[in-house]
Amino acid sequence: MAKDNVSFWKTWRAKFGHQKPAKVVEGLTNYEDIAETFASIFESASKPNTPSLNISAKAVFEKKLSDYEDNMQCRIIPLTVDEVGACIGKLKRGKASGFDNITADHIINSHGIVVVQLTCLFNCMIRQGYVPDAFGTGIIIPLVKDTTGNRGSADNYRGITLSPVLSKLFELCLLLRLKDFMRTSELQFGFKENVGCVHAIYTVKSVLNYFNKRGSTVTMAALDISKAFDKVNHYILFSKLLDRRVPVCIIKVLVCWYGKCNAVVRWQNSMLHVFVINAGVRQGGVLSPLLFSVYMDNLIDKLEACGYGCKVHGVYVGCILYADDIILLAHTSYAMQKMLDVCSEESISLDLKFNVNKSVALRVGPRWRSLCAPLVTLGFTALRFVDSTKYLGVYLKSGVKYSCSYEHLKLRFYSCFNALFSRSKASNSKLVTT
Repeated sequence: MAKDNVSFWKTWRAKFGHQKPAKVVEGLTNYEDIAETFASIFESASKPNTPSLNISAKAVFEKKLSDYEDNMQCRIIPLTVDEVGACIGKLKRGKASGFDNITADHIINSHGIVVVQLTCLFNCMIRQGYVPDAFGTGIIIPLVKDTTGNRGSADNYRGITLSPVLSKLFELCLLLRLKDFMRTSELQFGFKENVGCVHAIYTVKSVLNYFNKRGSTVTMAALDISKAFDKVNHYILFSKLLDRRVPVCIIKVLVCWYGKCNAVVRWQNSMLHVFVINAGVRQGGVLSPLLFSVYMDNLIDKLEACGYGCKVHGVYVGCILYADDIILLAHTSYAMQKMLDVCSEESISLDLKFNVNKSVALRVGPRWRSLCAPLVTLGFTALRFVDSTKYLGVYLKSGVKYSCSYEHLKLRFYSCFNALFSRSKASNSKLVTT
């Protein structure tokens, strides 16, 4: 009745959405063997792409840190009880607990003295640049990606990490002191207040309409980064924070924290293999989206500095980012190739890899059917020109002008309606029609 889609489907899944877990995964039936299989997969994904680059990045960071003049050290204002209390109020209820079995409800409903003790603890951690070992421990639970796909294939699962609620609270408190250092380009639409997918898509639409009305055909490239969040190099990230003049005590907190990250996979209450996470931002962490945006921010600067890409009234709009979803816009194929070269070079310095199988190109404008030279990206692999591509939930189509495909939305609507109608046949027909 309140038209709250999130709450409605959450209640619906609680009543009707229970599915039995797969009994066989990759031919294994023993729960411990299945957990071990997932652990090996997640462990391989949490390592740097290039070990040699990781070693050199560590040396560069340590040299920077030793030479770093922390002019902001004396300006750090200790956390107050009111600030920690306000952060406690931001915790989400009803979430699963970490290994310590403490939930947000425990903290929210605790005595006021707990807030005072937590304030003292967090201030000590910031001053000392240290976090407890337990803050880095997480429990990974494999979840099915596609419920209509093969539930017996490990590739059809993704992992979500359950972290201690106290670590999330500490991140909320750190954010109060870090938010002024975490500002990114206006072309990065992810993880910002009052900005979202709609604004990114509208920007793409406006750029295409601007050039199409003037007779130009725009070439778009949608780039996909393989496991972007899981492959962030820690030392490159810390160096970027030093460049932003983040106080050294906070950097030491992050260095200590990321040096203690480890996880264990839970499958039907079976937990065995504990592995170390050597790359990537912490999954589910409050700071993780902002840290990733900082990690990718230089890509936008370098694309703008290269001089290629679309501009509208002198304003550069050649690349649109939403987290790791990248759209490049250029009015010539030559300019697009130059932009792809910049992306390839930057991906090497960031120790990231583009997925050439999922990265595609398409053209929108009067000459959208005209053949053009192949666009080459990292690995000397040509991008495929396609008729449509999915970007932030919308299927962008090639053609004379900007257009979208809504067939997937229709299929989703009919799927949801059939799921509801199949369980409400005994209901009043007038009510169902309404």
